[in-house]
Amino acid sequence: MKIAILNTTILTANGDFGLKSISLEKAKSLIELNADNLLSAIGHQSTADILTNLLDVKIEVNRIQFKQEPGQLALCFKLNGRPEEGKILTIGEIEEIGYEFKLLYMKEEIITENTSDGYHTFKELYHHRMILFSVLCNSNKEKAWKSKLHADGTMFPDYFIIGIDTPKGQYSYHYKMENWDYFNVNEVNKAPEWDGHQPNDIERLLSL
Repeated sequence: MKIAILNTTILTANGDFGLKSISLEKAKSLIELNADNLLSAIGHQSTADILTNLLDVKIEVNRIQFKQEPGQLALCFKLNGRPEEGKILTIGEIEEIGYEFKLLYMKEEIITENTSDGYHTFKELYHHRMILFSVLCNSNKEKAWKSKLHADGTMFPDYFIIGIDTPKGQYSYHYKMENWDYFNVNEVNKAPEWDGHQPNDIERLLSL
């Protein structure tokens, strides 16, 4: 992922960000180590020129609509004062105002059961899936089964397996024991031998 070079500390996407000041020496070191992996989003020639001088690497003018990605670093060149609205500064004026470097980083999103798509969390969606599968199994009791053991006698701690035999083969899920009573189907000592079904075999359920 390319390191972005920005002329402001602005958040260009939703997410969890961190920002810290770094010295010119550290900025130069970062750029030197990533000289072939840079993305300029500098919009004015005077800013590009002073960054070229400060960082000892050619910084091109590149007027783009930049959007920071999770895990991506951005080196920000920040003026210590606010210039007149719309004024394009010269190198001399930039040096007179003063500046500092900031490192802006967008943290990787940590996915948990409470991660939401804006409507439902993963926890809610898994519960919805379980309820729907229980309705399907309870409506086809003669084809469904549940067990506290796999065919080989093993099981994950505090889990059980619930499955249904369709005309196209098995389909099954594992759920925590606290959900056992949702499934009013025949309990077997050991689950049938697994037929190799995978998540993308979900459409087997349409054959019931």
